[in-house]
Amino acid sequence: MESYLEELLVLCQRSEEYNAFMLDKMRGHGSSGQQLNPTVINAFKTGSFNQTVQELTTYYISMEEYYMVENVAKAIQIDEVSVRAEPATHTHTHSLPPALALPLPCVR
Repeated sequence: MESYLEELLVLCQRSEEYNAFMLDKMRGHGSSGQQLNPTVINAFKTGSFNQTVQELTTYYISMEEYYMVENVAKAIQIDEVSVRAEPATHTHTHSLPPALALPLPCVR
């Protein structure tokens, strides 16, 4: 799963680099004396390639969020199993420092 997410991330990054390159080329073409129509740039930004990139980015974010939530849940489960397996004579408490005990905001 991790390698799949890395591939999606690379695709998203390369697409952004391609967009920046194409927009620079389009703007450079307009500097040769003729003004480039803003609707041409807008058409490129809202074209099917960029819509597909946005869709791909949305899939990446959803899968990354799911992957992270599942990893945290598994880590908590492993930690709980290891705490139960410790001898009763050993007083070991698992508590987070106050800064880490605060709820984290959900980014969507």
